[in-house]
Amino acid sequence: MPRHQFSGKAELVIDKASITAQSLNISSDGILLRIPAESEIAAAGIRKATHLNLIIDSLPVSNLRAAVMHRNSGTIGLKFDTLIHSHIPEVEMLIDQPQKKRRSRFGLYQMRKQVWIQARRWSIFGINKFARNAIFRAVQPGFLFAVYGNKRDVSRYISEDLHARLPDISLGNYISKGPYKGFVVASKSFEHELAEDSSKVIKYLDGLRNVWPSVNKIALVGRLPTFAMKARYPIEAPFVEGSLGTRFMILELAKELKARPEYQQETSIVVLGGAGRIGRSLCDDLAKYFDQVIAFDRRYDIDFQSTERIMETSNPMHLGDHKLFIVLTARGSAVEEFLPFLPRGAILADDTHPSIETPLRQALRRRGIEVEKTVLTNPEFTAFPKMPQWSKGSIPGCLVEALVLLEEPEASQQTIEEFSKTAVRLGYKAQLVKPFTPE
Repeated sequence: MPRHQFSGKAELVIDKASITAQSLNISSDGILLRIPAESEIAAAGIRKATHLNLIIDSLPVSNLRAAVMHRNSGTIGLKFDTLIHSHIPEVEMLIDQPQKKRRSRFGLYQMRKQVWIQARRWSIFGINKFARNAIFRAVQPGFLFAVYGNKRDVSRYISEDLHARLPDISLGNYISKGPYKGFVVASKSFEHELAEDSSKVIKYLDGLRNVWPSVNKIALVGRLPTFAMKARYPIEAPFVEGSLGTRFMILELAKELKARPEYQQETSIVVLGGAGRIGRSLCDDLAKYFDQVIAFDRRYDIDFQSTERIMETSNPMHLGDHKLFIVLTARGSAVEEFLPFLPRGAILADDTHPSIETPLRQALRRRGIEVEKTVLTNPEFTAFPKMPQWSKGSIPGCLVEALVLLEEPEASQQTIEEFSKTAVRLGYKAQLVKPFTPE
């Protein structure tokens, strides 16, 4: 039944015992109360299925009958013996009026949201159609973050007809780290087009190089370095493929997970997507800190112990013995395939884009599996507006290598341990955060 916020004093009466509680929410079917010390409840003999009388100050009725449905730490849930709104007009008003108010507020919210969406779409179009080059000349950025999107991502920010009229490379968010200024720029081609057509990858990367030749560093997002390699396009200055930043971030977070009290006994970790461009190197990194690293990837044909500590496999039966997971698959939805094999109590550090979405996270949680999102932060970093599907102040791992190289050019030749020390010294911190909800 729909629940509604409802505060007031309530008295639970059973036999000769009486206990005062505080109401939290109500429905026509029952009520949730904040209860006093557990010892008082136990002393009164109140347990599940107990029937009692209930007196609520806010309602003009006495001796409501109710049964205890559940007890948690600090709260108790009661089910009324009858639907009370059918007998008490005040309760009907209490339940009905908030629904009307919520519908009204929701309608107003939807209207404001649509106004904002349309304003954002036309602003993106106007800037890129008429002011892109002027803005670029005014800011004179030292770096770019080259990204792509899928149709659903792009539709959140611009309509299909306006997208068709954009230039091949669009100007997006303004980003900076201290004195270093840059922009997010986006390909007009969607992710699946870049994955399938190498000529579009070459066109995108050539355009970045030719349109803005003065830029010092161009960080490549996600799978873009893989697309470039497939197209036989050399990733050389000013392009930065970004793996050092991602490896630094995940290595720091893996060590953080291992230090959590509930995982201190874990000696193994699984990399979902372990055969990828970053996954292979990351497994080598993790093997220095874990007794066993499972490099899981459907591209492996057989189980193979590649080193003393690293096993390559495509068999999901190996997943059930481990609690720590790094998700490096091409997209978060790939995790759904492994859902039946993941053990209760596991945690997934999600470094995918698009990320593991809400319905799949809820399915994982029902099985006792948590998901946290991997990010990096730096107090000097800003993004305006915030980057799509990233919280304010969060930095994608694939951008960080370029930012570090702006300040420490020699860091590109460093080992992962040396690069990590450099990044930490420059203020970068890896964090696991609550997953983002798309706008």
